[in-house]
Amino acid sequence: KVTDLVARDEFGEEVCAAESAELGAVDREAIKAAARSPLAEALFTVQWQPAENQSVKSQPAADQPSSDQLAVIGRLSPDLSAALEGAQTYAQLADLAEGISSGEGLDASGQAPQLAAALIECPQPQSTTPDAAASELSAWALGVVKGWLEIEESAAGPLVILTRGAMAAESGESADLALSALWGLVRSAQSEHPGRFALVDLPMALEDTNQEDADQLAAALQSALHSVGDEPQLAIRLSGLFAPRLAGAGAAIELPAVDSDQVSSWH
Repeated sequence: KVTDLVARDEFGEEVCAAESAELGAVDREAIKAAARSPLAEALFTVQWQPAENQSVKSQPAADQPSSDQLAVIGRLSPDLSAALEGAQTYAQLADLAEGISSGEGLDASGQAPQLAAALIECPQPQSTTPDAAASELSAWALGVVKGWLEIEESAAGPLVILTRGAMAAESGESADLALSALWGLVRSAQSEHPGRFALVDLPMALEDTNQEDADQLAAALQSALHSVGDEPQLAIRLSGLFAPRLAGAGAAIELPAVDSDQVSSWH
Protein backbone atom coordinates (compact mmCIF):
# COMPACT_ATOMS: atom_id res chain seq x y z
CA LYS A 1 0.00 0.00 0.00
CA VAL A 2 1.27 3.44 -0.99
CA THR A 3 0.26 6.65 0.82
CA ASP A 4 0.48 10.29 -0.22
CA LEU A 5 1.09 9.57 -3.89
CA VAL A 6 1.77 12.68 -5.98
CA ALA A 7 2.58 12.82 -9.72
CA ARG A 8 4.28 15.87 -11.21
CA ASP A 9 5.11 16.90 -14.76
CA GLU A 10 8.53 17.86 -16.11
CA PHE A 11 8.10 21.39 -14.75
CA GLY A 12 7.34 20.22 -11.23
CA GLU A 13 3.64 21.05 -11.45
CA GLU A 14 1.29 18.64 -9.71
CA VAL A 15 -0.71 16.52 -12.15
CA CYS A 16 -2.61 14.28 -9.76
CA ALA A 17 -2.53 13.14 -6.14
CA ALA A 18 -3.93 10.27 -4.12
CA GLU A 19 -4.10 9.87 -0.38
CA SER A 20 -3.46 6.16 -0.78
CA ALA A 21 -3.14 3.52 -3.47
CA GLU A 22 -3.16 -0.23 -3.08
CA LEU A 23 -1.18 -2.37 -5.48
CA GLY A 24 -2.05 -5.95 -6.28
CA ALA A 25 -0.12 -8.67 -8.05
CA VAL A 26 -1.08 -9.39 -11.65
CA ASP A 27 -2.47 -12.87 -12.23
CA ARG A 28 -0.75 -14.25 -15.32
CA GLU A 29 -3.45 -16.86 -15.85
CA ALA A 30 -6.10 -14.12 -15.80
CA ILE A 31 -4.21 -12.27 -18.52
CA LYS A 32 -4.01 -15.42 -20.64
CA ALA A 33 -7.72 -16.12 -20.07
CA ALA A 34 -8.58 -12.59 -21.19
CA ALA A 35 -6.57 -13.16 -24.35
CA ARG A 36 -8.70 -16.21 -25.13
CA SER A 37 -12.03 -14.49 -24.51
CA PRO A 38 -14.29 -13.27 -27.36
CA LEU A 39 -13.49 -9.69 -26.35
CA ALA A 40 -9.86 -10.27 -27.33
CA GLU A 41 -10.97 -10.45 -30.97
CA ALA A 42 -11.81 -6.75 -30.76
CA LEU A 43 -8.23 -5.83 -29.89
CA PHE A 44 -5.76 -5.15 -32.68
CA THR A 45 -2.10 -4.31 -32.92
CA VAL A 46 0.38 -3.48 -35.66
CA GLN A 47 2.71 -6.30 -36.65
CA TRP A 48 5.50 -6.30 -39.20
CA GLN A 49 4.86 -8.94 -41.84
CA PRO A 50 6.53 -9.87 -45.15
CA ALA A 51 5.62 -7.28 -47.79
CA GLU A 52 3.92 -9.15 -50.60
CA ASN A 53 6.59 -11.86 -50.64
CA GLN A 54 9.30 -9.38 -51.62
CA SER A 55 12.73 -10.72 -50.70
CA VAL A 56 15.97 -8.84 -50.18
CA LYS A 57 17.00 -9.53 -53.74
CA SER A 58 17.19 -6.71 -56.22
CA GLN A 59 14.36 -6.43 -58.71
CA PRO A 60 15.07 -6.55 -62.46
CA ALA A 61 16.81 -3.39 -63.58
CA ALA A 62 13.98 -2.60 -65.99
CA ASP A 63 11.57 -2.38 -63.05
CA GLN A 64 13.70 0.01 -61.03
CA PRO A 65 13.89 3.79 -61.40
CA SER A 66 17.04 4.88 -63.23
CA SER A 67 19.70 6.61 -61.17
CA ASP A 68 19.00 10.00 -62.75
CA GLN A 69 15.41 9.75 -61.45
CA LEU A 70 16.66 9.53 -57.86
CA ALA A 71 18.00 12.29 -55.64
CA VAL A 72 20.07 11.98 -52.50
CA ILE A 73 19.92 14.83 -49.99
CA GLY A 74 22.90 15.19 -47.68
CA ARG A 75 25.39 12.44 -47.01
CA LEU A 76 24.60 8.75 -46.97
CA SER A 77 26.41 6.11 -44.97
CA PRO A 78 29.28 4.66 -47.03
CA ASP A 79 27.63 1.24 -47.19
CA LEU A 80 24.63 2.75 -49.02
CA SER A 81 26.38 5.10 -51.39
CA ALA A 82 27.21 2.37 -53.90
CA ALA A 83 23.55 1.37 -54.19
CA LEU A 84 22.62 4.89 -55.28
CA GLU A 85 25.63 5.66 -57.44
CA GLY A 86 24.65 7.99 -60.26
CA ALA A 87 21.77 9.58 -58.37
CA GLN A 88 21.51 13.34 -58.29
CA THR A 89 23.07 14.68 -55.10
CA TYR A 90 22.21 17.80 -53.13
CA ALA A 91 23.84 19.09 -49.98
CA GLN A 92 20.53 20.27 -48.52
CA LEU A 93 16.83 19.98 -49.22
CA ALA A 94 16.75 23.68 -50.09
CA ASP A 95 19.28 23.02 -52.89
CA LEU A 96 16.98 20.41 -54.44
CA ALA A 97 14.00 22.76 -54.20
CA GLU A 98 16.00 25.54 -55.86
CA GLY A 99 17.14 23.20 -58.62
CA ILE A 100 13.55 22.21 -59.39
CA SER A 101 12.23 25.78 -59.34
CA SER A 102 15.05 27.04 -61.58
CA GLY A 103 14.48 24.31 -64.18
CA GLU A 104 17.75 22.54 -63.54
CA GLY A 105 18.19 19.52 -65.80
CA LEU A 106 15.54 20.38 -68.39
CA ASP A 107 15.17 17.87 -71.20
CA ALA A 108 15.04 18.65 -74.94
CA SER A 109 11.37 19.62 -74.71
CA GLY A 110 12.07 22.09 -71.95
CA GLN A 111 10.47 19.94 -69.28
CA ALA A 112 12.11 18.99 -66.00
CA PRO A 113 12.19 15.19 -65.60
CA GLN A 114 10.17 14.11 -62.58
CA LEU A 115 12.14 12.58 -59.75
CA ALA A 116 10.97 9.07 -58.92
CA ALA A 117 12.03 9.60 -55.30
CA ALA A 118 14.40 11.55 -53.11
CA LEU A 119 16.17 10.02 -50.15
CA ILE A 120 17.48 11.56 -46.96
CA GLU A 121 19.12 9.64 -44.12
CA CYS A 122 18.22 10.47 -40.55
CA PRO A 123 21.23 11.88 -38.67
CA GLN A 124 22.57 10.49 -35.43
CA PRO A 125 21.18 12.51 -32.51
CA GLN A 126 23.64 14.51 -30.44
CA SER A 127 21.49 14.16 -27.33
CA THR A 128 22.33 11.31 -24.96
CA THR A 129 18.95 10.80 -23.26
CA PRO A 130 15.97 9.20 -25.06
CA ASP A 131 13.60 12.11 -24.42
CA ALA A 132 16.07 14.74 -25.61
CA ALA A 133 17.00 12.61 -28.63
CA ALA A 134 13.29 12.21 -29.48
CA SER A 135 12.82 15.99 -29.38
CA GLU A 136 15.95 16.54 -31.49
CA LEU A 137 15.00 14.03 -34.18
CA SER A 138 11.36 15.18 -34.24
CA ALA A 139 12.48 18.77 -34.79
CA TRP A 140 14.76 17.62 -37.62
CA ALA A 141 11.95 15.60 -39.23
CA LEU A 142 9.50 18.49 -38.92
CA GLY A 143 11.89 20.77 -40.78
CA VAL A 144 12.36 18.15 -43.50
CA VAL A 145 8.61 17.61 -43.87
CA LYS A 146 7.91 21.34 -44.13
CA GLY A 147 10.70 21.80 -46.66
CA TRP A 148 9.48 18.93 -48.85
CA LEU A 149 5.90 20.21 -48.88
CA GLU A 150 7.15 23.46 -50.42
CA ILE A 151 8.14 21.46 -53.53
CA GLU A 152 5.38 20.96 -56.08
CA GLU A 153 3.95 17.45 -55.87
CA SER A 154 4.08 17.11 -59.66
CA ALA A 155 7.85 17.70 -59.68
CA ALA A 156 8.91 14.77 -57.52
CA GLY A 157 7.83 11.45 -56.12
CA PRO A 158 7.95 10.72 -52.39
CA LEU A 159 10.66 11.81 -50.01
CA VAL A 160 12.08 8.63 -48.48
CA ILE A 161 13.32 9.12 -44.92
CA LEU A 162 15.82 6.42 -44.04
CA THR A 163 16.36 5.27 -40.47
CA ARG A 164 18.30 2.47 -38.78
CA GLY A 165 16.88 0.23 -36.09
CA ALA A 166 13.78 2.36 -35.58
CA MET A 167 11.26 -0.48 -35.78
CA ALA A 168 11.15 -3.94 -34.24
CA ALA A 169 10.44 -5.71 -37.52
CA GLU A 170 11.78 -9.13 -36.54
CA SER A 171 11.67 -11.23 -33.42
CA GLY A 172 14.31 -10.21 -30.90
CA GLU A 173 14.49 -6.60 -32.06
CA SER A 174 13.48 -3.58 -29.97
CA ALA A 175 12.12 -0.33 -31.34
CA ASP A 176 14.24 2.77 -30.81
CA LEU A 177 12.33 5.23 -28.60
CA ALA A 178 13.75 8.39 -30.16
CA LEU A 179 13.30 7.19 -33.73
CA SER A 180 9.77 6.00 -32.91
CA ALA A 181 8.87 9.64 -32.26
CA LEU A 182 10.25 10.55 -35.70
CA TRP A 183 8.25 7.76 -37.32
CA GLY A 184 5.09 8.92 -35.57
CA LEU A 185 5.54 12.46 -36.85
CA VAL A 186 6.17 11.34 -40.43
CA ARG A 187 3.24 8.91 -40.28
CA SER A 188 1.01 11.87 -39.43
CA ALA A 189 2.43 13.71 -42.45
CA GLN A 190 1.71 10.64 -44.60
CA SER A 191 -1.95 10.63 -43.57
CA GLU A 192 -2.28 14.36 -44.31
CA HIS A 193 -0.30 14.27 -47.58
CA PRO A 194 -0.68 10.82 -49.20
CA GLY A 195 2.11 9.86 -51.53
CA ARG A 196 4.52 12.59 -50.42
CA PHE A 197 6.53 10.69 -47.80
CA ALA A 198 7.89 7.19 -47.23
CA LEU A 199 9.76 5.59 -44.32
CA VAL A 200 12.39 2.88 -44.80
CA ASP A 201 14.17 1.27 -41.87
CA LEU A 202 17.44 -0.66 -42.03
CA PRO A 203 18.83 -2.75 -39.17
CA MET A 204 21.25 -1.14 -36.78
CA ALA A 205 23.63 -4.10 -37.25
CA LEU A 206 24.21 -3.29 -40.92
CA GLU A 207 27.83 -2.26 -40.37
CA ASP A 208 28.47 -5.49 -38.45
CA THR A 209 27.39 -7.77 -41.29
CA ASN A 210 29.78 -9.23 -43.85
CA GLN A 211 30.29 -7.49 -47.19
CA GLU A 212 27.91 -9.83 -49.02
CA ASP A 213 25.10 -9.05 -46.57
CA ALA A 214 25.86 -5.33 -46.73
CA ASP A 215 25.71 -5.39 -50.54
CA GLN A 216 22.46 -7.34 -50.38
CA LEU A 217 20.83 -4.85 -48.03
CA ALA A 218 22.04 -1.91 -50.11
CA ALA A 219 20.56 -3.49 -53.22
CA ALA A 220 17.32 -4.09 -51.33
CA LEU A 221 17.15 -0.39 -50.54
CA GLN A 222 17.24 0.35 -54.25
CA SER A 223 14.38 -2.12 -54.77
CA ALA A 224 12.44 -0.64 -51.84
CA LEU A 225 12.57 2.78 -53.49
CA HIS A 226 10.59 1.26 -56.33
CA SER A 227 7.96 -0.08 -53.89
CA VAL A 228 7.28 2.94 -51.69
CA GLY A 229 4.33 3.99 -53.84
CA ASP A 230 2.48 0.86 -52.68
CA GLU A 231 4.28 0.41 -49.35
CA PRO A 232 5.01 3.82 -47.78
CA GLN A 233 6.49 2.15 -44.70
CA LEU A 234 9.06 -0.60 -45.09
CA ALA A 235 11.67 -2.34 -42.99
CA ILE A 236 14.57 -4.01 -44.79
CA ARG A 237 16.13 -7.03 -43.13
CA LEU A 238 18.29 -9.86 -44.42
CA SER A 239 15.25 -12.13 -44.38
CA GLY A 240 13.20 -9.82 -46.60
CA LEU A 241 11.13 -6.67 -46.81
CA PHE A 242 8.55 -6.11 -44.07
CA ALA A 243 5.54 -3.81 -43.92
CA PRO A 244 3.23 -2.97 -41.00
CA ARG A 245 -0.07 -4.83 -40.98
CA LEU A 246 -3.06 -4.74 -38.64
CA ALA A 247 -3.42 -8.03 -36.77
CA GLY A 248 -5.44 -9.39 -33.88
CA ALA A 249 -3.77 -8.65 -30.56
CA GLY A 250 -5.19 -11.57 -28.59
CA ALA A 251 -2.24 -13.87 -29.08
CA ALA A 252 0.17 -11.00 -28.52
CA ILE A 253 -0.96 -10.25 -24.96
CA GLU A 254 1.80 -11.68 -22.82
CA LEU A 255 3.77 -10.30 -19.91
CA PRO A 256 7.54 -10.62 -20.20
CA ALA A 257 9.25 -13.00 -17.84
CA VAL A 258 9.94 -11.64 -14.35
CA ASP A 259 13.55 -11.46 -13.23
CA SER A 260 13.23 -13.26 -9.91
CA ASP A 261 16.39 -11.56 -8.61
CA GLN A 262 14.85 -8.12 -9.08
CA VAL A 263 11.10 -8.44 -8.54
CA SER A 264 8.82 -11.20 -7.32
CA SER A 265 5.81 -10.46 -9.54
CA TRP A 266 4.20 -7.91 -11.84
CA HIS A 267 1.98 -5.20 -10.30
